[in-house]
Amino acid sequence: MAIPINIKDLLNKQKIESNRIEFKKGWNPTSIYHSICAFANDFEDLGGGYILVGVSAKENSGLAIRPIEGLLLEEIDKILKEMVGYNNKISPYYMPRTSVEEVDGKHLLVIWCPAGINRPYSAPENVMSKTSKEHFYIRSGTSSIVAKGELQKNGSSRAVIETNEERSFINIFIPIHEGCGDTVILNVPQDVPQDVPQDEDLDRWIEEQILKDPNITTQKLAELCNRSSKTIKRHILKLPHIKYIGSGQNGHWEIKK
Repeated sequence: MAIPINIKDLLNKQKIESNRIEFKKGWNPTSIYHSICAFANDFEDLGGGYILVGVSAKENSGLAIRPIEGLLLEEIDKILKEMVGYNNKISPYYMPRTSVEEVDGKHLLVIWCPAGINRPYSAPENVMSKTSKEHFYIRSGTSSIVAKGELQKNGSSRAVIETNEERSFINIFIPIHEGCGDTVILNVPQDVPQDVPQDEDLDRWIEEQILKDPNITTQKLAELCNRSSKTIKRHILKLPHIKYIGSGQNGHWEIKK
């Protein structure tokens, strides 16, 4: 898939913020997926980020070392196959875009991570482990950090994430300074229309939508209110006067009073 920015601009950290670009000399799944998760959460609404695998960075400037290290095409093919499985370890599911680019006569892999539509996302501490504790990750400057807890041992502040079951909002609390008691609260917009029902109004809203369109699907209801189909079905089960008559696309809803 083509990336929306010129590869040379990414290598030179031009046209987009430098903290949205990360260089990786080689394939390190756990570190890279922490950054994928952090870019997907995009709590500053910068537009996600890019990870360039096969590129080393200069210590003083953070720019790419040229000519790049590069990857063999066989290595890239193996990475892409592994990513299919690792994508399933981000919760909820998230799939970054990938593009193989040629620079300096060598190949590199660009992983493009747009802001996710189902934020917040979490990822395991170790994506290569079958059982590993999950954390929310966010960007802090040019690093990806765990977004929970008090203060890190080195004294730098950590963010604390709050969300609801439906993941329809994120409140992120960031201590301003180690010696301050105040916090900055960032409410990350989730691109939810202002007229979507709140949890306590969802049952009534579902009934109103079915009255308007008896053929409406649970998937359509979910899309309209920014919920999952599973949530819609769970709420309908609590409404015994609403029944689905027939099966599949040939059926329809009936409301018995």
